[in-house]
Amino acid sequence: MAIIDYTGIVNEIKSILDNDSRTNSFGGKTTTIIVEGEAILNEESCPQIQIFLEEHETLQDTETIGGTTPYLTSLSIIIWMYDFNLENVPGSQARDTMLGKVKEVLKEKKTLNDTVLYYKFTGGEFDNQKNTAGLGFFKGVSLTIDCEVKE
Repeated sequence: MAIIDYTGIVNEIKSILDNDSRTNSFGGKTTTIIVEGEAILNEESCPQIQIFLEEHETLQDTETIGGTTPYLTSLSIIIWMYDFNLENVPGSQARDTMLGKVKEVLKEKKTLNDTVLYYKFTGGEFDNQKNTAGLGFFKGVSLTIDCEVKE
């Protein structure tokens, strides 16, 4: 049985997003991408993508033709995306563009560069915050990815 490199999987997502022009900048600003770190929202850190491991569950042992019994593990990863705008509606539009571009880029990597067997998008939440340190709005959205990996 192999040990799963959970951190390697989320780092691969970061690498994929960092290395694609559709997601490494938005609105002419370089995207801040954080993995399993403390995410502090401020105007300078936006646009921002935060990637976190959320849950894991070992599903079952599955016997293969060779007689081995690898375990399949379900892994849930949450990606939060935030952008900042002085106005509410344009901020929402920028947020929606971020979500669309992140999904677009990840759809092209169905195994996240061979770190998982496969994954699917499952859902997310919206987060709207006023900038308490000044003017404007932080507009956020999450995207949950459920992966299957083999131990």
